[in-house]
This record gives sequence, C-alpha cells and structure tokens, in this order.
Amino acid sequence: AWRMPMSLKNYRQKAGLTQLQLAEAAGVSQSQITHHECGRRANISLGQARAIVRALNDRGVKCSLDSVFPCEEAKAA
Repeated sequence: AWRMPMSLKNYRQKAGLTQLQLAEAAGVSQSQITHHECGRRANISLGQARAIVRALNDRGVKCSLDSVFPCEEAKAA
C-alpha cells in the first residue's frame, strides 16, 4: 500500500530544527522553508533542495530528495 511521504516539516521536526536553523544549515532563506512547508513551492532550485536534504541527513534524519520533495506525479498517485 502506498503511504504519503513525510513532509519537509515532519523531517525538520524529527531533526529537532527550527525553520531558521534548517535554512541556515542548507544555505537557503527561512521563507523558502516556510513556503515549501505550506505547500507553496516557491523558488527552491534542485541544488537548494539537495542542500536541504543533505542538512537533514547530516543531523541523522535519513531521507532522500524524492521523499522530501516528491514529484507531482507521486503526489497524485
């Protein structure tokens, strides 16, 4: 059975990070984290998405690019 992937917010909270802490660790703005967590994918490049996933992995939260930033087709399935 397909399960909804964890959201960025879930991963961030599992890592024990605030939005600002994750943003600083990934080198993105806090507003980018906020927008994505609210479902508005505003201005997050592939490189920035990878940096966010790397920051979460560096803090012991095992996740992948596809699990944190699922493509539209995966969300619709």
